[in-house]
Amino acid sequence: MKNSTIQVFKQLELLTSSYCKTDSLFDMIMVTENCLKAILGIENPDIYLYDQIEQKIKQYSTRQQNHWASDIPQSDPLKPAIESVFQSGTKLQLPDENGSSITLLLPILNIEKLTGVLLVRIKPENQLQEEDTDLLSLIGNLAGAAYTNKLNKTLLESANKEVVSFAKLATESPNPVIRISLAKELQYANKASQPILDHFGLKLGEIVNYNVIDKLIESIQLGIAIETEITAGPTIYSFISSTSEGADYINLYGRDITRRKKMVKGIKEACGDDLRVHLH
Repeated sequence: MKNSTIQVFKQLELLTSSYCKTDSLFDMIMVTENCLKAILGIENPDIYLYDQIEQKIKQYSTRQQNHWASDIPQSDPLKPAIESVFQSGTKLQLPDENGSSITLLLPILNIEKLTGVLLVRIKPENQLQEEDTDLLSLIGNLAGAAYTNKLNKTLLESANKEVVSFAKLATESPNPVIRISLAKELQYANKASQPILDHFGLKLGEIVNYNVIDKLIESIQLGIAIETEITAGPTIYSFISSTSEGADYINLYGRDITRRKKMVKGIKEACGDDLRVHLH
C-alpha cells in the first residue's frame, strides 16, 4: 500500500464526499481516477459501467475529455474478458504477452448487483498485495454505488417528467385517453373515457379482458402501432396505441369517428353497391 491507513481513510472520505457533491458522471469518474492514483499509485484506469438505458457496457475514462464515454470497440482484444467479468462477477488477471505489465479486471458491485468492471494495468515491480486488491475493489464498488444512485435519480426524473406530461395531456384532452398495463390492468382513464368505461362496466384497477386489448398489447410488444375501432353504445371510437421504451403499459388515444362512419355509410348507400368509394 502506497499510503498509511490514516491517509487511505482520508482519501476514501474525500472520494465519498465528492460523490455526494456532484451529479456529473464525468466528475465521478475523475475523482475515482484521482483516488486510485493517490492511494495505490494506479494511473489511467479504465472503468466500464452498465448503461441501463442503452442496455450495454460502456467505457469511461477522462484521458480524452471529448470522448470520455464510449462503446467498447469490437476490435478491443480485452472485450471478451471485460464481458466475462461482468457476467460472472469473478476477477481476472491477464499478463501481457511481453510481460511488461499485468491487466487486472475486477467486478464493480452495488451491494450484490453487478454494475461494471474496473480495469487497471500494473507493472510487475508494482505487484499489488491482497489488501491492495481488496482496497481496489472497495473503491470500484463505491464508484458503482455512486453511479447507480445517479442513474436511478436520472431515470426517476425522466419518469416524473413523463408522468407530468401524460397527466397534463390526458386531463386537457377532449378525447378518450386510457392507460392499461401489459398485465391488462386499467391504470388510468380521463374524463372523456367515462362513457366507454360505463358501457363495458370497467373500473380502475380491474383487468380488461377483451380480445382487442390483447391485440393492442401484442402489437406494441412487436413494435407495431395499430389503429382499432371500439363501439360503446351509439358512439364509435378509433384508438391508436403507444408506449415508452421499457415501460410496462400502453397508452390508448381515442377519437369519436361516429359521424364519419355514418357519412361513409350514407354515401355508399346513395351510390349503390357497385360503386366503391374510398374515404380516408
